[in-house]
Order: sequence, then C-alpha cells, then structure tokens
Amino acid sequence: MINSFFISLILIFYCLFCFSQNKTGTIGGKVFFLGTPASGVNVFLINQKDSAIIKSSITNKEGFFKFDNVKEGKYLIALRNIGYQNKYSEVINIDKNINPISLGIITLEKLDKQLKEVIVSTRKPYIERKLGKTILNLESSVFGLGSTGYEIFETLPGINIKNSELSLNGKNNIAVFIDEKPSNLTGTELIDYLKNLPTNNIEKIEIIDANSAKYDAAFNGGIINIRFKKEKNIGTNATISTGGGVGINYRYNTGININKRTAKSNLYLNYDYAKIKALDQTFLFRTVSSTNRPVFTNKFFDVTNNDTKTRNNHNIILGYDYQFDEKQSLSLLVNTFSNKMFSKELNQSLISNEGSLDSTVNSFSSENRLLTNLSGNLRYKKDLDKKGKTFSAAVDFLNFNRKSEENLNSVYLNKNNTEYKAPLIFNNQTPSKINIISGNIDYALPSGKKSLLEFGFKANAVDIANNRIINIQSGKTYIQNPNIFFRYQENIIAGYTNYSYQSEENSFSMGVRLEQTFAKGDTSDNKHLINRNYFSLFPNLSISKQLDKANKLALSYNKGITRPRYDQINPFSYFLDQFTYNQGNPQLKPSYINSTKLEWELDAKYVFDVHYNYTTNFVYTVYTQNLRNNVAIASMQNFDYRQTFGVSAAIPITISKWYDINLSAEGNKEFFKYIDAANKVIYNSSLNASIMLNHNFLLPKTIKATINMLYETPTAYAVYHFKPLYYMNFGISKSVFQKRGSVRVVVTDIINSNSNRYLTNLAGINLIAKDKTETQSIRLSFSYKIGKQTVKDYQKRKSNVEDEKVRVGQ
Repeated sequence: MINSFFISLILIFYCLFCFSQNKTGTIGGKVFFLGTPASGVNVFLINQKDSAIIKSSITNKEGFFKFDNVKEGKYLIALRNIGYQNKYSEVINIDKNINPISLGIITLEKLDKQLKEVIVSTRKPYIERKLGKTILNLESSVFGLGSTGYEIFETLPGINIKNSELSLNGKNNIAVFIDEKPSNLTGTELIDYLKNLPTNNIEKIEIIDANSAKYDAAFNGGIINIRFKKEKNIGTNATISTGGGVGINYRYNTGININKRTAKSNLYLNYDYAKIKALDQTFLFRTVSSTNRPVFTNKFFDVTNNDTKTRNNHNIILGYDYQFDEKQSLSLLVNTFSNKMFSKELNQSLISNEGSLDSTVNSFSSENRLLTNLSGNLRYKKDLDKKGKTFSAAVDFLNFNRKSEENLNSVYLNKNNTEYKAPLIFNNQTPSKINIISGNIDYALPSGKKSLLEFGFKANAVDIANNRIINIQSGKTYIQNPNIFFRYQENIIAGYTNYSYQSEENSFSMGVRLEQTFAKGDTSDNKHLINRNYFSLFPNLSISKQLDKANKLALSYNKGITRPRYDQINPFSYFLDQFTYNQGNPQLKPSYINSTKLEWELDAKYVFDVHYNYTTNFVYTVYTQNLRNNVAIASMQNFDYRQTFGVSAAIPITISKWYDINLSAEGNKEFFKYIDAANKVIYNSSLNASIMLNHNFLLPKTIKATINMLYETPTAYAVYHFKPLYYMNFGISKSVFQKRGSVRVVVTDIINSNSNRYLTNLAGINLIAKDKTETQSIRLSFSYKIGKQTVKDYQKRKSNVEDEKVRVGQ
C-alpha cells in the first residue's frame, strides 16, 4: 500500500513537471590558437560580484565551449591555458529577456618567454552540497591532516555511528568505497579500518545517493566514497606529511603520496603509517529485578571498564590507469593494510544487593591482535562506437585475516575484600579469515543524445572461516561453548536494467534489480545452523526538474536490503566480564528498506529535503537477562519495523570575505517496534534533531581557521534512549614555503564532551551506560608538496567511471 502510494505520487509529480517551461541564459564561444581551434582549454564562468567560480568546462576539438542554465546576473568568462596568456571577457549581463550570447572567436596569445609561470588556484569550500551528493574537501580543511577516517566520519552531515553501525538519514545499508571501488568491509572490520586510517592522503569524502538499479541493493542507503590524492599534472609529483598529538595518551603519523602521470597513463602510490595509543572507557550500571527470589528483590551491577589500546597501522594504496587508445582503458587498484593492536584492559564489577556491596570482580586482560587486508579491483572499459555504446567488466577481490589472542584473569572478592572462590584464568584465541570475490559486466546503449539504456550482471562469492579456541587453566565451570568452529558461505547472483533520460531541464531514471541469495552457515556442532535461499526484486525511480533559474526539484523512490553483517551472525560469545558479554545471532534475517526523498535546490547553493524510510526486520542490539545466573547478554535482534520521517537542510552562509559558515541541520520523527522472546510488544519513538556548524575564517598571511560544532538532541533509538551529544573542535593552518607546505594545529573535543550516554529498561533489566573514547587532544601536522606544480592538467579521458558519475561522485 505504501509503495503504491509513493509510486503514484512520483508519476503525478513527473507529469506536472512536463507542463512547465523554463528559460535560462546560455553563453558560448570558440577559442583559437593563431587561427587553429584550441581544444582542452580551461574555461571558467565567474560571478562578477564576488569572483566566485560558478561553472567550469574545457573546449572540444573544434575549440567550442558553452554554459547552459545560467541564471540572471553579471558574469565574466575566464580562459586559462599553460603557455598562453590568461584571457577575460567583458562583463556579460544575463537578464530576463536575453537571447543566447555568443562571444564569437576568442584568440589566445602565447606568453612571453621571460614571463614567469602563473599558478592558478581556487578555494574550495570544506563542505559542498548538491542534489544527491555531499562533498567534504579535506584538502581545504584544517582537519584534513592528523585525523583518522573514523573521526572525520563522525562529523559527516547526516551520519550516525552507533554500535559499529553507520546510519545515514535513517538508513543503515551504507557502502564505503575506496577510490570509487567497493571496500567490501562491514561492521567491526570497517570500523577498525576507519579508526586506523590516517587522513593525510585523503583528498575528499563524498556522500552519494545510490538512485539507480545499477548499484547493489545493499547500497540503497548511499555510498561514502573515500577519494585518495591523485595529482592531475603531467609529470612526477609527491606530497609528504607528518604529525603528532597528545591527549591522555599520544599519537603520531606520517605519509607520502607519489604520482607519475603521462599522456596515456597514471601511476600513483599512497603510504600512511600511524601509531595511536588511546583509552576506551565503558560504564554500565545494571539493575536486576527478581520477583521469584524475594530476598534479592534488586541486584545491582556497577561495571567500569578501562581499555588502553595501542595501534600500529600501515596502509598502502597502489593504482594504475592506462588508456590504450581513444576507445579502450584499463585500471588497477590495490589496497592493503596491516594493523597490529595491543590492548591492556582493566574491568571492575561491583555487585550489590539492595544497595549494600556484596562482592567485587576484578578482571585483568591483555590482547594481541593482528589485522591484515589485501583487496583489489581490475577494470576494463571499451567504447563500441562514437554514439556512446560502451562495454565494461570488472573483478574485485578481498582477503581479510584476523589473528587475536587474549589472556584473562578474573579475581572474585567478597564484601571483606577476600577471595571467596577460585579465579578465572584462560587464554582465548579467535583467528578468522574472510575471502570475497566478485565480477560484473555492464553494457550501455544510448538512444539519441538524451536517453540511455543500461543492463548488466554481477556474481559475488563470500567464504568466511572463524575459530574460537579457549585454554582454561582455572574456573572451567564459568565458560560456555569454549571451543567452536564457524564457517559461513554466501553467494549472490544479480542482474539489472535501467533506463535514464537527461535534458537541460529534466532528468528521469527508472530501473529494476533482481538478486538471488544463497547462504549457508555451519558450526562444529551444528551442520545446518544457517540455510537460506531467497529471491528479491528492487525497483528504482527518480525524477528531477529545473523549475526556473533558481529552483530545482528531485524526487526519488528505491528499495534496498541490509543483509546481516558477518560478525553479527557469528555465534561466538565475547566477554566484557563474567556477567556481561556479547553473543552473535545466526538467526538474523535481512532487513528491507523502502525509501522516498524529495529534494529542493535553491540558487545552486542551498539544498533542502524531506525523506521517509520504512524498514522491516530492522537489526539492532538488545540486552537479555538470565535471572538464574544474573548474566546480561547483548545480541543483535530483528525488530518488526523502523520508520523515519525527516527533513534536512544545507545552508552556506557568507558573513564577509573572510568569514563564512556551513550549516547542516536534520530533524527526524522515528518509530520502532520490537517483539521480544515472550511475545511482548515494545514501542519506542522520539522527535530528534541535529545541527552541525563549520565556522571558516580566512585570515591574513595565508592563515585559515575552522571551528566545528555539533549538537544532537536526546533521541530514542531501537530500545534505547540516548542523551544529548555535543562537542566542538578547533583548527588553524598556515601555508609556508611559497604555498608548497602547510602547518596545522588542531584541538579536538575542546570540552571533552563527545560520548555516547544511553539507557534502557527491557525485560527485567534496567541499564544505564556511557561509552567514552579518548577524543580530546591537541595535534600538530605538516605537509609539503614536491615536484613542479604548474604543469598543465592532462586531458581527462572518458571512461567507465565517467559513465557512473552518480555512483562515484565525479
């Protein structure tokens, strides 16, 4: 019913669009070198009032350029080409009744050999918002050095990170791409990668709507694309960076980016090293009400966990692009990282009866863990004719290995601080391997200049092996399931077709994706723990319309899926202490998400949206209480549904030439329904909002400063109630060595308030908790560019990446 309503709404919306007309200004011209057409010349449309670059283009083989949909105002055309003098047009006035403007033939003159080369630079804002896309330009931010990917993700507009789960505007099925290729990392593996990924060599982060059947249905929530630095100049260039910081503990990092580009090829290498020592703290206060034991009506568990982790991380990105000819190209991307982590953990549980201390459990543990990852993508693309018919094929692979060894010693003390039973001493090893391989082929068939029909096929295979080996030296009766082996295999076969239409004023896309999933999971004591075979169909529809020179609307509907993460269905138990632990749930079902969004873009500057998401079988953590032994077990469970009604806004505010503000705000009304093991129906809902402000200051002597501020109101999420979240970061940078170098100082979480505080009251368990990581620090970073910085950019080839602009944000 809901789906039919929204599809009907979209069709009505599009029909109304078709009746409206829009007149926009057009500016064009031709560029010549001494009577010869000049191709590849950079052309900029500049606002005459504030010198801001509105649009950019390059001339074609005939030297022709054109800017469409130019709103009313006064403009300049700037032409720039290395070796030639910069050229500017007279002021061009676009008014209500103006006809298309032709600048005729513009001739560029060669530079005098005695003149110095001119370095052309433009200032990109830290946050850019467009319909369907948000871009964070880390190179323009003082936070772009010395941070980690996880710390930057926490500041992304609309992003929520709870329980190792990324959520964007109420949708959990988000894919993280690395240089336009899927990372294939999810859950704890992805969080570990982001926490150990320095930002020194990251150019930008893009948040992209996946509004096409061409994308996996699991990407319905959107794509977060991490783009590493790749120099665009022909020649060899490099950037080196280093930095460090102190908080309670310390961190330091270093990295290098090397790029060699020729007319046909590009080879680039990014290497980052980081060592981070940080304290993670967890505070739990749990009340157990036991009606069947009147003597112990209320029992209290006051848990404090201090975990100091030291991480050593090496990350390498190696890429190679080659253009065989005008029709064929090949690209290779290899990403590998190694993270060695040592954890020293102290956990204390104070156990009380009716407010009086009864006993204490002190647990000491140390863990050595090594994570290694090797992933890659090989892609081939061929233009089949000059009309735009293309064929592309790609192969992706991932090999992820985890080796972990933990030693735990728990001591049990009575109220007199005397041991009252044997200690728990054991060694825990949990090696695991993840292997993923996938291949896809895509075919694009244009119909005229405005329509495109696409179809393709994809196959994906996952093989996961997990082992848990416990060697118990003392307290054998305390441990459940000491040794177990778990293997999970998943195969997905998918096909899609998508039709799109694009004109100067309208765009329309409609498609459907079909996916067949086979999943099987076995343990050493249960050969058929998971055995699923299901077929799913995912429709997709989007419409956009340029109403007039200032207003643009877009409406979209799509259906997606969130399959359980590999760590969520792993049946192993992981102990915080003897009375609190996490356990996997192999019976989790996939979640299905229906999403609708209406967006409004005003003056190509402000973006507003209204969105609605309905998720069935939503997955989140639920605590259950065993009243016989007072153990609290946290595991992932399926909810009946999650509904989100929301609005968001992105508003850039210019205060002066040296001070501007990026405002991102969001408000949601959310509803959750959960049915517990006793068939008790539990509802939870809240009205919540968040606001993020980035204050940017452009000061004299090439000094920049930024104040980043975030506030989230209290919110109900799943079966929890979260308290307000707020924090503030400050950074300042200065260009040095003739703008080749940059020095940055950043102070994070100035008032030390960034923490998750939440509570729940469910099935006899009343829990109050706080998770606090080491977020407050002061950091100093330095970067320096090596190589010639004034060489002309190479002529960007048309590749399969170009054909997927929406997917990867190009």
